[in-house]
Amino acid sequence: MSQTITSSVKTSDSELPYAQFGSGKKTLVILPGLYTKSLMPLAEAVANQYQRFTSEYKGYLFDRVTKPLQGYSVYDMAEDTICAMDSLSLKDCYVLGVSAGGIVGQIIAARRPDLVKKLALSSTSAKTFSKSYKRLFAYFF
Repeated sequence: MSQTITSSVKTSDSELPYAQFGSGKKTLVILPGLYTKSLMPLAEAVANQYQRFTSEYKGYLFDRVTKPLQGYSVYDMAEDTICAMDSLSLKDCYVLGVSAGGIVGQIIAARRPDLVKKLALSSTSAKTFSKSYKRLFAYFF
């Protein structure tokens, strides 16, 4: 099994924690859904689930920013993730977006197609404008 490294990247207003695992030449970026707690304590468990891919891919699991500002949106999440990907010199990534991470992945692919080679989506939506989504994000942020 490969070693899992956790670190963070400075964004415009906060820090974005991430975990890195694997040693392959391709880059896998995992964008999880919203959680009320950090995923970094679970980074090793997530890396274990992707163990079969670690010889082909170097994986990055991005968490949510440490101190989101009031009104923080999926567009802000996408910008912070773009900032992190740029800081880590990631390009042509295979991106897996789950739930709200899928919405973030779609925004990243639309705004910065150079960062996304392939985009896989799970349990997500193509629209973020409903009142229920606004209430959900207001609850978390």
